[in-house]
Amino acid sequence: MTEPTCKHCGAVRMYRRGLCRSCYATPGVREQYPSGRVKLNFGPMCRHCQRAKINRPRGLCWCCYYRPDVRDLYPAAVVRGEGLQGDSVRDPEPTAALPGTEERLRILAERVARKESLFHSQDSRRG
Repeated sequence: MTEPTCKHCGAVRMYRRGLCRSCYATPGVREQYPSGRVKLNFGPMCRHCQRAKINRPRGLCWCCYYRPDVRDLYPAAVVRGEGLQGDSVRDPEPTAALPGTEERLRILAERVARKESLFHSQDSRRG
């Protein structure tokens, strides 16, 4: 039975990655022969450290998120409470139309078309 030899120089004694100790220690030789380990992809990694997977808002890992200096570098993508109300161009005029009536539904449809806020604080609430 033949002993395994170094992939680079052919020496009989093996160390790691199929290389002898001297070839493994030589700069540049080790990189020519990959380890054979497969890097597993566990999903998106932290935007700051690139070492841990994301488990906090802003695309950060736990450690980076709870460091105020790091968290300030990555602003929140979505501000809480924005949506149809936050996209409005201007405030609507208050209406006296009662909720659920045809007139009120028509007014709400017009507000959506004009990209106004759907509700006004002085809108009629009951009859």
